[in-house]
Amino acid sequence: MKSASIREELEAITSSYDYGIVPGSATAFHLDEAMGFGRVDLTLLEGVMVIIEVNQQGYKVVSQSALFCGPAAEQATKTIEGYMDQPFETVENLLMTISPLFAERFRQVLCQKLDNINNQSSTSSITPAQQSEDFTASTFHDFNSVLPSSSSAPLPQQSQELYPTSHSFLHQHPTMFE
Repeated sequence: MKSASIREELEAITSSYDYGIVPGSATAFHLDEAMGFGRVDLTLLEGVMVIIEVNQQGYKVVSQSALFCGPAAEQATKTIEGYMDQPFETVENLLMTISPLFAERFRQVLCQKLDNINNQSSTSSITPAQQSEDFTASTFHDFNSVLPSSSSAPLPQQSQELYPTSHSFLHQHPTMFE
């Protein structure tokens, strides 16, 4: 990542994840263009403040501090310890790994967005099945003018069998089981 893209990533982190962290807690506080990295701190919903470093290798937690005492914060700090200094490809992956509450909110937001897309597409567009029904109805709607009416004369009966010798057994009644 170039320093300009690291700067953009830091700005994106501070503005894009309020749904899954303590809102307004993300702050970019360090950008070292010469070394090619930046840092942002944010507070997880579990009550743990983390410092995330952004560089060419990705995203990693370099520091943590529990802000509250409680089972959620204790569990989060234990989880984070296992992932300290481990690079992640995306900030979403990092946050979902270290924060179960972020992962839950991320899934909720994703499902909401997918539902919105699904609702928009179902109300504003015609499905392929509906297109097929419309095509069939418009193409074949007037068969009545082509088909003979029910009051017309019946079709003539054939007086001969089509296969008189080879399949005559089909017209006989079974006698074996009577």
